[in-house]
Amino acid sequence: MEDMAALKPEPEKDSSSFDSIGAFARTIFDTFEAGIGIVDAETGRYVFVNARWCKMLGYDPQELSLLSIRDVTHPEDWPKTEACIREAQEGLRETYFVEKRFLRKDKTVFWGFLLVRSFRDPATGNRLLNGIILDFDDKKRIEFQLLNERNITRALSEINALILKRPSPEELYRESCRIAVEFGGFMASWVAVVDPLTLDTYKSGLYIKDPRVQEGIDRVIISVDPEKPNGRGSVGQAYRSGKPVVLNDYLDNPSTLPWREEAEKFGVASASAFPIRKGEEIVALLVILSNRPNFFETESIGLLTRIAEAMSYALDDFERGQDLFLTSLVFDAVPEGIFITDIDGRITRVNEAFCRLSGFSLDELLGRDADTLTAGLEKGILCASIRDAIDQRGTVEGIFELIRKDASSYMVEATITLVEEPGRDSRHVVLLLKDVTAKMERERQIWRLANIDDLTGLLNRTALIERLANEMEKSRRNRGAMALFFLDFDDFKGINDTLGHSAGDFFLKVIGHRLSGSVRPTDIVARLGGDEFVIVVALESDESILAFAQKILDILGAPVSIQAQTVQTSVSVGITTFPRDAESVEDLLRKADIAMYQAKNKGKNTWQFFNGEMEERIRLRFEQEQMLKTGLQEGAFFLHFQPQIDVFRRRLVGVEALARWPVPAGGTIGPASFIPLAEETGTILAFGEWVIQEAFRVIQFWSASGRPRIRVGVNVSSRQFWSPTFWTFLREILSRHAELTRWLTFELTETVLMRDPETAGDQLSWLKDLGIRIAIDDFGTGYSSLSYLSRFPVDEIKVSQEFVMRMAKSPRDLKLVKTIIQMGKSLRLNLVGEGAETEEEVRMLEGLGCHVIQGFALSRPLPQPEMESFWNRYLEEN
Repeated sequence: MEDMAALKPEPEKDSSSFDSIGAFARTIFDTFEAGIGIVDAETGRYVFVNARWCKMLGYDPQELSLLSIRDVTHPEDWPKTEACIREAQEGLRETYFVEKRFLRKDKTVFWGFLLVRSFRDPATGNRLLNGIILDFDDKKRIEFQLLNERNITRALSEINALILKRPSPEELYRESCRIAVEFGGFMASWVAVVDPLTLDTYKSGLYIKDPRVQEGIDRVIISVDPEKPNGRGSVGQAYRSGKPVVLNDYLDNPSTLPWREEAEKFGVASASAFPIRKGEEIVALLVILSNRPNFFETESIGLLTRIAEAMSYALDDFERGQDLFLTSLVFDAVPEGIFITDIDGRITRVNEAFCRLSGFSLDELLGRDADTLTAGLEKGILCASIRDAIDQRGTVEGIFELIRKDASSYMVEATITLVEEPGRDSRHVVLLLKDVTAKMERERQIWRLANIDDLTGLLNRTALIERLANEMEKSRRNRGAMALFFLDFDDFKGINDTLGHSAGDFFLKVIGHRLSGSVRPTDIVARLGGDEFVIVVALESDESILAFAQKILDILGAPVSIQAQTVQTSVSVGITTFPRDAESVEDLLRKADIAMYQAKNKGKNTWQFFNGEMEERIRLRFEQEQMLKTGLQEGAFFLHFQPQIDVFRRRLVGVEALARWPVPAGGTIGPASFIPLAEETGTILAFGEWVIQEAFRVIQFWSASGRPRIRVGVNVSSRQFWSPTFWTFLREILSRHAELTRWLTFELTETVLMRDPETAGDQLSWLKDLGIRIAIDDFGTGYSSLSYLSRFPVDEIKVSQEFVMRMAKSPRDLKLVKTIIQMGKSLRLNLVGEGAETEEEVRMLEGLGCHVIQGFALSRPLPQPEMESFWNRYLEEN
C-alpha cells in the first residue's frame, strides 16, 4: 500500500498561534493590568497569553501554549465554562461574563472575573475566544482603595472643622488621632513629639482601636537620631527628609527591626509618618499604623499629608495666639473648599479654594443664599442640611450637586458643622467641601463595567441577579407576584453566519432598544449574553402574563433593517413566576431557561410556562449525560456486529459495528437511545474515536485469526464529519493502520454531505485514496439525487429500512425501493437492503435485484464471540 503520509493533505499553517501575534501587539497587551488569553474555540487551547495572565497562573507562555482552558479551570466550574464555550462554538454567544475559579501551576486556587468575546481569525477562519481576566484580589483592591480614600477624606474634613475651633496642641493631637483611627480605619495613631535636645520622641494623643495593643505600643521607644537603631524607622526617616515616609512592607523592612517582635505580635503590617511643622521646623510627626499590608496608596498618602499640613497650620496660629476663626492665612491655606454661613444660610465668609472650585469671586459669593449654589432637584437641600446641623448642634454630612459660575455642575462631599464661639452669642455654620466629581465618575465607570452590558446598555447577568434578588424580597414583603420571561432568538446564528458579527451586534442593539421601550421604568430588562434576554415584570394573573408574552413576540418579530437588507426573526420565551415556581433567583432563572427550551421544542416562535415535569426530564437527561461520559471514561461500552449477507452467493460480505451500553439492571441500550444525547452534548467526538479504534482492533484480530476478509461498517455522524478534531484523529489512526483501511467502511447520511457538498467531496476523495469504503446510510430519506451521487466518490448505498419494512404492504414504498435499487445499479454502486425483518422482505429485496441484505430476518446484532460463532456456522453451511 502507498505511504499514507504522502496521501495526507498538507495541514494548513495555523495563524492562530503564539508566533502570529506581532511584537508590537505583544508589547501593548503586556502593559495591561488585566490578564488576556486567546484560545481556539474548537480545541480550547491557548493561542496567545499576555504577561499578566502568565503571572496570575504561574506559567510561562510556552507552558500555557500546551494547555487548554480546562487545564486551568477548577473542576467544579468546568461544566458552566464548557457550556459557554459550546455556545460560542455554535455562534450562539459572542460575549459572556462569568465568575469562576482558576487553578495556578502550583495547584492553588483563585477566584476571578472572566469576560469573553468570540471572533473569527481573519487568516484561518477559526473561531477564537478572547478572554479578559480580572483577579478578585484586583477588584477588592480597587474597592478597598476607594473606601480607604473616602474614609480619609472624611477624617480630613473632621480635622479641618476641629482646627476652626482653635484647639490647644494637646487637644489637637488627641482629637486628630482619634478622628484618624475612627474615620480613616487605621489600627492606631499618635503624634511623635520630638525632644530637640535628645532627639527622642514621646507619644501624644495616642488613640488605639484595640485596647490590647496599648501595652505593645507603650513599650515602643522611637528616636529620630540616625545613630541609634530606633531612629532609622519611618519616624526618623520622615524627620530627616522632611517628607512623608510609608512602609507598606513593615515586617520585611530592615529599618523596622527594633520593633519587629512587637509588630508581629500585634499584627502591624504597614506604617507611615508625616511631618508636622511649627514655622519651618519639624516639631512632631503624625504616626499611622495599619494591620493591612500595602495599605497606603498614592491618594491616601496625599490626603494624610494634607491632614499633617492642616495640623501644622493650627500649631502656627495657636502659637501666635490668633483667633483661627478670623485668620484668613489658615482659612485660605486649607486645600478644601470652605464657606461659612449665618444660621439663615447666607454666606458670610469664603476661602480661596472654594472660589477656585466654584468659579465665583469672593464678592459674588458673600451675602448669597447657599441654596443658590445647588443644581436642579437639589434646590433647598443644602439649607435644610444647614438647619439640621444647627438643630443637632453638631455635624451633618452629605453629597450635593452644585453649579459653577459657568453653569457646569460638580459633585461635592460636604461636612456641615455648627461652630459656637466661646463667650460670644455668635453661631456660624462651616461647610467643608471636597470635589468628588472625578471620583464619582470613576466609581460610576467601575459600576458600569461590572453591571452594564457594553453592547446594548442593558443590565448584565451580575446586575440582573442583584436587582432580581432585591425585587423578590420586596415582592415577598408586600405579598406580590412577578413574572420572569427568558428570551432566546430562534435563528440568530444565521444573521452572524450570513451578514457577519457586526450585523449581529447591530441586531442585538436594536432588540435591546425595543425591549427597553416595551416596559415600565420599574421593570427589569437584562441581556444575559449572546442572544439571551430576560424581562421581569410585576404581573399576577396568567392572562396578563400571556398578554405580555404575546406583546414581546409581536415586538421582536417585527423586521430589522441591516445593511440594506430586511431581517425577520422569531423568539422563544420561557416563563416562570414568583413565588409560584421558585423562591430563589437561581431557581427562577434556571426554570425559565428550561421552559424556553421547551418552547423551542414546540416549534419555536412561541412561549411556554414552566412546569415540574420539564424539570424532571432535564434532571433525567443530565443524569444520562453524566452516565454517558462516565461510561465512556470507564470503558463500559462494547460493539455488536450485524451481518451483511449476499443471499445470492450465500456469502458473508460485511458487518455493521453498532455500539451497546450495558445497564445495571441487565441488558443493553442501543445507539438509537444514546447517540442523539452524545451528539447534543459533544460526547460523540470521543465516542466516535473509540468506535473506530475498536473497529480496527476487531479487523486486526480477525485478520490474524486467518478469517476471510470482510468489511466493517462504522457510522460517522454530522458532528464528527464537520469537526477538525475528527480529521486530526483520522490522520493519526489511519497512518497507524494503513494496511487495514481497505476493510473499513464509513457510513454517512445524505444530510451530512449536503451541508457543504464541495468540502464533503474533497474529504471523501481523501478517504477513498486511503482505501476507505464510503456508504450512504438511510438512502431515500434525504435528497436522493442522482447528481450528488455522481458527484461524490460513493461505493455503496443502503436502502432505508423505513421503506423496506413497509414495502410488503405499501405499493408506494415498494415503488420507492425499486427506484432506489435501479438508481444504484445505473451508477454501478453496491446495494445493501437494510432492516429486513421477515423472510418475505428478504425475498422481495432479492427479487428486485438487491442481493446484500442486513436485518433481523438474517441475524440480530451480535457480540464479537457470538458473531464469530455465527460466521463459523455460516461458513460450514455454505
